[in-house]
Amino acid sequence: MTERTQHPRAWLFVGIFTFCYLVSSLDRYVVNLTIQPIATSLHLDDVQISMLVGLAFTLFYSTAGLLLGALVDRYDRRVIVVCGIVIWTMATAFTGLAWSYASLLLARILVGTGEAALSPSAYSIIAETFPPAKLSRPTSIYFLGGAIGPGISLVLGGLMLGVAEHLNQAQALGWLDNEPWRFVLLLAAAPGALAALAVFLFVTDPRRSRPAPERARPATSLVGELRTKPALYAALLIGVSAVSVQINGLAVWWPTHALRSFGWPLTQSGVWFGGALAGGALIGIALGGALGTAMSRRLGERGVSLAMALLSAGALIPMAGATLIPDPMMQFGAVALSLALAFAVNCLAPTAFQLAASPDVRGRIAALYVSVGTVVGAGVGPVLVAFIGQMRIGGAPAGLGVGLASVGFGSGLCMILAFAWASRSGASRTV
Repeated sequence: MTERTQHPRAWLFVGIFTFCYLVSSLDRYVVNLTIQPIATSLHLDDVQISMLVGLAFTLFYSTAGLLLGALVDRYDRRVIVVCGIVIWTMATAFTGLAWSYASLLLARILVGTGEAALSPSAYSIIAETFPPAKLSRPTSIYFLGGAIGPGISLVLGGLMLGVAEHLNQAQALGWLDNEPWRFVLLLAAAPGALAALAVFLFVTDPRRSRPAPERARPATSLVGELRTKPALYAALLIGVSAVSVQINGLAVWWPTHALRSFGWPLTQSGVWFGGALAGGALIGIALGGALGTAMSRRLGERGVSLAMALLSAGALIPMAGATLIPDPMMQFGAVALSLALAFAVNCLAPTAFQLAASPDVRGRIAALYVSVGTVVGAGVGPVLVAFIGQMRIGGAPAGLGVGLASVGFGSGLCMILAFAWASRSGASRTV
């Protein structure tokens, strides 16, 4: 079989899908900046809010992603992406118009369902438009869009919130009950129209290299693969879930914590914390990639897991202690450091799973780790922070700082133990 040639518009497709990923991040994460105003407006507590921004989104995102994966293998992928963008864009706008907890919950469910259509289709189309030997760079660029997307989203969200508050002072938001958070969410939905139009006009569904029935494999083959290395896969899944818990806990709750503890305006914490997220992702990817490569050359497959364990050990103290620091700027610096180290660990996860998996099940192993990490991290992490923060200590709620610190310590300890366990369970082979 001759090697597949590169599609003439392959890089255009990568650029459009990366833009779509950034747009989906904006619609997913900008709500984190509006947590306090939403809670005040609709009389919600922290646990109810964390269910909205975490569990409701991630359960449907992961479930719909697994179901849509089957459609991606059989039907027009461009149509699936466009439909997904339309759904999540309309749902984001509906979030800004929500009048009750139930309507907010429905909106977040639809955002998660719509966004689940993007990555399976994007990865599949990119894989069909580049030869195998040139696939690493375009997929890495698309992955980077997802890594820096949350940070960019919070920066843009902070700027949009500043505009909304200015308009509210000018009495221009009466049609939105004078609530700036509603304007922010409506504004965040606008780029979705551009993303859907770009996919519809410029992306084509390339000819598949093999028919779908030939690519499909029985689901039992994944179970069989997991049974070959149960300790290794269990350790890796526990570890990546713990990393996701830490990142998502901070992403959801730190801006609100900064508002309550230091009086930082949401506009300020959005821009600063968003910059820390995006910068931490870039620094973490560079650091994790360098250390993982160096250790895998010396120790083979187990070197990647050991690098993750070492990075986790370095991250434990910043994760556990950052949000307890009384000085706001010192706390912000410690939070930024913990994010960079967490991203350094996280960026090595795909490599660890791909090295562990047999070649014929690598796609399903990747889907499994993404789904588990998303559900546990984004679903459980924010809820756990809120639950601990509302526990009464000495007659008063512990606070989000204590919740974030407790989750940081627990997740950091799990990361160290899980990845150390994985480094002992993995077979040693040269990469």
